[in-house]
Amino acid sequence: MRPDESMRDPVRCRLHMRTIIRIIAVFFVVIYTATGCSSLVPEKYVKAGFANFLDQPQHYALFLPGALVYEEKLRVFGIEDYAQRLSQKSGIRDPTAVAMERFLASIPSLAETTVVQPKEAGDLPLDWNYPVLFFHGSWEFVYRRLPPSFAMNKLRMGVGAKVIPLGQVLGNRGTFALKTAVWEGKCGYEAFDGKFISLDEWEANNGELLYKGIEAAQDHCVKMLAEEYLEALPG
Repeated sequence: MRPDESMRDPVRCRLHMRTIIRIIAVFFVVIYTATGCSSLVPEKYVKAGFANFLDQPQHYALFLPGALVYEEKLRVFGIEDYAQRLSQKSGIRDPTAVAMERFLASIPSLAETTVVQPKEAGDLPLDWNYPVLFFHGSWEFVYRRLPPSFAMNKLRMGVGAKVIPLGQVLGNRGTFALKTAVWEGKCGYEAFDGKFISLDEWEANNGELLYKGIEAAQDHCVKMLAEEYLEALPG
């Protein structure tokens, strides 16, 4: 029987369809697992992993460098990354690194944490399974859609912190939602209640509004992340 004839047989056709469906299902399970989109880790393992982190004689904090940028969609239009230029012109420090430092300073038990610069992470004399704190963030100008204007932007930020194995960071998978995080906190914020502000105003007085907006975001997110971390502590 030729392949095209087998598909005309209702029974064979159903068998073919079931096989195809199973293959597709297996494919999605593999992708789902490989990308770590599931966080369905048994709570007892999460607690044990977090306790292991707390028991370490020395804590380490690593971070993914961040900078203020225009939202990625604007690259399609060939728009100059004014946000990054303004950030550099104003001399603003990496906002993610600053948020991390403030978070560590707000938690007494993390006051002696060693902050590891990204370029030095690979030199740590630690096992890849050693649990570390990892921070990442997004800091961007978002242009106004209605009425559309590239010159009117709001400042939107997000900060994430988690306890994951060192190897995940060294493998450039620190930002992935893998099932290895034994503690994780996230925070989002829009400066000045999401108000759209002209580029001239953002740039005025050497970026004074920009400083205030980023600082307000750090205040908000550091407080939120610290509360979440303290709530996760045993006892």
